Amino acid sequence: MSVEDPEKRRARQRSKAFLEQRASSLLRHATVERYKASDKYREKNRRNSDLYHSRNPEKRRASDLLCHAVEDGRIIRGPCEDCGSTGKVHGHHDDYSKPFDVRWLCPLCHVRLHRMEKK
Repeated sequence: MSVEDPEKRRARQRSKAFLEQRASSLLRHATVERYKASDKYREKNRRNSDLYHSRNPEKRRASDLLCHAVEDGRIIRGPCEDCGSTGKVHGHHDDYSKPFDVRWLCPLCHVRLHRMEKK
């Protein structure tokens, strides 16, 4: 990998194509943010969430029990069991009938685990 000359990089960043791409990106981001702030988005998200929870009561119960235990301080979140990250970690249930028996995983490792399970 070569290091780009700082002057060339600045010239590229000032180019019309770069500025148009950046403006387009910012516009898309602003549009998405406006949509997420809208009542339509919140209503759709609530409906989808309610539907998921009605179809998966055991998952909801396990998640709620774990969440309350963490909030009460009865359970302490650990680092990610795969990569060791101490940022935001999720409690992954291998068995929903045991709500406090979880594996602590960062979001990336959690997604990776679920993708491996589907295969």
